[in-house]
Amino acid sequence: MPRLSYRQRKRRQTQAQTELDSWADRTAHDPELRRTYGTLPRAPIRLIVPPMGNFINQGGILRIAEAFRLELVLFQHEADGMTDLSGGTGIWKWQPYRWLAADQAIGSARSEGYQIYGLTLGDSCIAVEQMEWTFPCALVLGEERHGLRPELRDLCDSLVSIPMFGLLGSMNVASACAIAVHEAMKAYRIQTGFVPARAVSRGLLDIAED
Repeated sequence: MPRLSYRQRKRRQTQAQTELDSWADRTAHDPELRRTYGTLPRAPIRLIVPPMGNFINQGGILRIAEAFRLELVLFQHEADGMTDLSGGTGIWKWQPYRWLAADQAIGSARSEGYQIYGLTLGDSCIAVEQMEWTFPCALVLGEERHGLRPELRDLCDSLVSIPMFGLLGSMNVASACAIAVHEAMKAYRIQTGFVPARAVSRGLLDIAED
């Protein structure tokens, strides 16, 4: 089978995403959601994303942030300046994000009273499921293979890590981000009663409709 060109792959990806969004709209039973979505409160969690060494993770991380209705994503440009938000096709219309150096993003969050968590590797880390999350908070992501740079680790209040049960000691940074955000959101939902936007997700959590 001949290999697809970059444009062909992008066209197929866009088509698949459009079909997925259309299916979600038809089956979610939320006809007014697109109109009211912008008025819904967001979870006071920021993602701070230093250069990851792999720019293709940017779109996936943006999609994760929107899936959990997070407040803000702060990206620092990769060293080569490459940007790829294609993994979050269309999500930038709904998910707030900006470009800012990671150390500046951490400093800004701290000045606003945010607890700073670093997602990385190491013996000094606390397992994500054992962390006592406090809010508002910022989660600083590390590089795909090396974790957080030392200068950023020193700026964090706590370090969290995901226990590995297999041979490898780490995972894709976007996948790790999703797991950590899920754990933080569980804590935030328990503490505040934060409600999903979609009716199907409220049903999964057995949240009664008004």
